[in-house]
Amino acid sequence: MLEEMLGYLQGQPTKVMSATQWSEKEGVLIVPSYNLSEMLEEVYEEHESLSNFVQQQRQQMQHISMEDVWRKIAESNLFHLELELSKKSFEEIYQLSSPQTINESFLDEVQKESDVSSFIIDEQWIDERNEYEEGQVIVMAVPTDKAFEATLWMPMGGFNECPLPLYQAMVMKHWREQYDAKPIAVTQDCWIVKTGKKPATFEEALILAKEHVLFCQYVLEAFSTIGEYADYLMKESVWYFWWD
Repeated sequence: MLEEMLGYLQGQPTKVMSATQWSEKEGVLIVPSYNLSEMLEEVYEEHESLSNFVQQQRQQMQHISMEDVWRKIAESNLFHLELELSKKSFEEIYQLSSPQTINESFLDEVQKESDVSSFIIDEQWIDERNEYEEGQVIVMAVPTDKAFEATLWMPMGGFNECPLPLYQAMVMKHWREQYDAKPIAVTQDCWIVKTGKKPATFEEALILAKEHVLFCQYVLEAFSTIGEYADYLMKESVWYFWWD
């Protein structure tokens, strides 16, 4: 399975190492799994190469706005409802969509002190998710200024509430411009992101928290309210996005 994944990633700088050898400076951690391999295979077969897919997605990114991205993500999560989201601002999209996906008790926007510690990628976390029997992982080099393209080179997404790789890349680019954010690890159902800058005020953090909730509603699982999560974002630099 690991060999197949490397074959699909051919042309993109990658290396194989043990979980204990990986560090953030080595590159984006890819935890091997059969689902990731199948996602790569589907993209490869449809576009003849991963490079072709990435180039196509780059072109599409030039013709879509962030408002369109937020709208598309919300619409895909609420396909069973007839919500009119066209020409809506981000805040309007959030206010219309969040009550449909999040329990009302989580939507309290009052600042609340968070004591949740920053997520740490350790050997145990990797081993629990690694489906390669030899226990090795793939590390992919992505230029710092195009770190958001990791979501295209490793196209995990488009299932359940998980956004398509195109929308993931747009959101990651948006956060890179605002918070110097970059994906540092991916599994079959999650992205780990690290930032170089945190929100300066609670108001700014609350907007970011709402973006996170729209992008991935499960970010609130370790928190009691979105106000507490916003407080976390002001303190910690690691973001954990997981989709069911």
